[in-house]
Amino acid sequence: MKFTFGWLLEHLDTTLSLEQIVEALISLGFEVENCHSIGRGFIVAQVTECNKHPGADRLSLCKVFDGVQELQIVCGAPNVRGDLKVVLAQVGAILPSNMMKIKKSKIRGCESLGMLCSLGELGLPGEDNGGIIELSDDYRVGDTFTIDPLIEIAVTPNRGDVLSVHGVARELAAGGYGVLINTCKASFDDLYTEFNYENGCHDSGKVMDVTADHDRTMSHSRIVYSQSNAMIDELANNPFEKSTNAESNADTLFSVCNPAACRRFSGLVIRNVTNCISPEWLRSRLERIGVKSISALVDIANYIMISYGLPLHIYDLDKIAGEILQVSVSDEEYHFAALNDREYRVPAGSIIIRDRDMQLHAVAGIIGSKLSSCTLLTRNIFIEAAVFDPVMVASTKRAMKISTESAYRFERGVDPDFTEKALGLAAQLISDVCAGKQGKIESFFTKDERKFIDFSLSFFTKLTGIEIDSDKAVQILKRLGFAVHILDQCVQKEVYYENPDLRNKKSLATEDSVHDTNMPTDQFGIGSKEDLQIFRVVPPSWRNDITTQACIVEELLRVYGYAQLRSVPLKSKIPVIFNTSKEDRIRELLLNRGFSEVVTWPFMAEKKCSADENLLLIKNPLGAEFNVMRPSIIPNLVEVAQRNIKNGVQIIKIFEIGKIYSTIREEMMVAGLVCGDSFPRNMHEKAHKMDFFDVKADVEALLTSLDLEGRYSFEKCDGPSLYHPGKVANVKIKDREVGFVGELHPRVASNRQIIVFELFLAKLACSLQLKENTFSRFPIVERDFSFVFDLDKVPLWGDIERGLHLISGSIKNVTLFDKYEGDFKGKRMLSLAFLVSMENQRHGLSQEEIKNLSDQIIRFIGENFSGTLRLSC
Repeated sequence: MKFTFGWLLEHLDTTLSLEQIVEALISLGFEVENCHSIGRGFIVAQVTECNKHPGADRLSLCKVFDGVQELQIVCGAPNVRGDLKVVLAQVGAILPSNMMKIKKSKIRGCESLGMLCSLGELGLPGEDNGGIIELSDDYRVGDTFTIDPLIEIAVTPNRGDVLSVHGVARELAAGGYGVLINTCKASFDDLYTEFNYENGCHDSGKVMDVTADHDRTMSHSRIVYSQSNAMIDELANNPFEKSTNAESNADTLFSVCNPAACRRFSGLVIRNVTNCISPEWLRSRLERIGVKSISALVDIANYIMISYGLPLHIYDLDKIAGEILQVSVSDEEYHFAALNDREYRVPAGSIIIRDRDMQLHAVAGIIGSKLSSCTLLTRNIFIEAAVFDPVMVASTKRAMKISTESAYRFERGVDPDFTEKALGLAAQLISDVCAGKQGKIESFFTKDERKFIDFSLSFFTKLTGIEIDSDKAVQILKRLGFAVHILDQCVQKEVYYENPDLRNKKSLATEDSVHDTNMPTDQFGIGSKEDLQIFRVVPPSWRNDITTQACIVEELLRVYGYAQLRSVPLKSKIPVIFNTSKEDRIRELLLNRGFSEVVTWPFMAEKKCSADENLLLIKNPLGAEFNVMRPSIIPNLVEVAQRNIKNGVQIIKIFEIGKIYSTIREEMMVAGLVCGDSFPRNMHEKAHKMDFFDVKADVEALLTSLDLEGRYSFEKCDGPSLYHPGKVANVKIKDREVGFVGELHPRVASNRQIIVFELFLAKLACSLQLKENTFSRFPIVERDFSFVFDLDKVPLWGDIERGLHLISGSIKNVTLFDKYEGDFKGKRMLSLAFLVSMENQRHGLSQEEIKNLSDQIIRFIGENFSGTLRLSC
């Protein structure tokens, strides 16, 4: 969200400086991404003489008068000439664009005592075409050149109410940093109590049809909302200083066929306007924040949107067949020529606006049609201010692959009570700039239930650890625009704190809706009814993100000040517990083995998934690349690896702990990927390419850390489709499959040796209590064994290893260290050599015990795997 400091001061009465305003925004929870202003050393000057540079064809040697003295400056701009007023950066000034300090210098042998600036060098928007700024005669030579400082803040998706200058000013006023200037004040009676939402009747007895036309016919639903009295009187107080002409020449009719898609639609006809180039103040203000000026009508709509947060759309009324518009949800796909001269495909299920002849004039909330766009020849206009369904707008925007300022606001939610006010403000500006005769504001709306939240200060204390005074809390909520109704359960008294903008003295929550005095108190974080004081809070119309007690706590805390949070010593000593979660133990083990943890999106593109997977489709995806929940973490890790390989990373060891999804399950997984050399190049040892056995060792270490040593095994299998069909193994605990480890499929790996693994955490049953291990004080005995096997009867090493551990508890470790295939007694056979470590916790092993263990090993291999001790071959 971009705005200028001067623009903000039109909505906020404050004495704070720019720097203080920035600090205030940060304290209220907004990230200030940029604050651009021009520092000292920039003045208005005049070129008195301009000659060719004697040593360069494309440079000019200029004499520039700064109001005090005449300076020689070398300039390369093609538009520099005599008698031109320019912006001069004096020696010592710092350019905002690149923070370069201007110094006295010689350019091609000629001294230059400053610099003539372009828009880009000052960090200002606009096209300079390589030329310097040409100032008008209104500027006086010698004056300091200043611009309205530009502020840019980051707005989170839930805070659509801050996507306007008025919204930012409202936040600052709520924080106590100034007083909000209500430039569009209207009474509560006018906006709410004048309508009976139950039966669609005006209090004065005028019947208004709020029925929806579901059969797509052109019979209209029309509400005439007279602006001739209170509303216009209130709007007359705004800074535009002209009241709206409420006399009607002819009214445009519109129908809303789907109230769920368009809960409010307001319109205003203005005839005999004179569209023109916008005045300088309007053009410069929009261009300062990067909005291109088009014409007065379009610029005014953009100005209202940025000032107050509600997008408007202006139609050329003469291009609308029958001067009738219909708002509906499309049941088929459309091809659409938009205002930006581009063609778009509008999907079925989008909110569209058509005329009597079914010509498409706008994709609601996103962009208008070229067909009814305003030009300098436009004479009669219809202004639309509406509230469209955020989810439908967001879905259509992504399908069309378009991003507009209008859609950016509608998908976050706009103020439904501001449509008539916005039309009134736009009408006054258009009257000032373009003249014209204005009609009446017409509105369609559905019943708007003002939801309340019951809130207790004890809940605030429970969440934050601090206490806040009741009056202070009410004051903060009032400044934020909330209506607060206190329900005192002890003495059955009700005290109403009224929002200053609301003039009626009635509670928004009727007596029938008040909670019963016997209500449970646990939901408010306390157990004593005597201490219970419940606030019935009604959020303002612009805060659609306030839905729970926790939201109220957040609002109070950010205004009250996060600095109020204090460190409080624990009241009791908590014993140190060495239990740790399974995820933390896995994470620590993998980090210690050289892996890096990554976090990727939990969704991915459907095209990257196998057809046989039970994919969980996303109904409202962020885009085509994120339309299913991920059935596996491996594809995301492959993408991370590919990016790192492109960036020249030689060793990749990454893992992620997260969920995978399908239509039948949701499971926690740990997945890893390894690629490249085993360690960086060095003079001592030659590295090898990491292979299956390196990753298998990592998986074994992981399982061992979970106290699963001796219970796991690896078995060759086909594996999932992402794995190499011949180089993948099942990871099993006893007979239960808990994961896979193997090479990535060659089509995916692209001729690289990439090893991956994945384990189901829920299937890794283990003890998370840290245990003490007592090391034996007796020596370890090691023996080497070498057995030969027939090539057609070679056993799996995992079976040999598990079997040896079952022979005796004194066999602590078995390590395969050699494999050889050759001729033994004239027959081709395979030799496996392994080391067996023997140890006893109670005593040292005797020679007889060692011999008995060795005999058992030889007998076990011979009887179970037909292996022959190599020494006897």
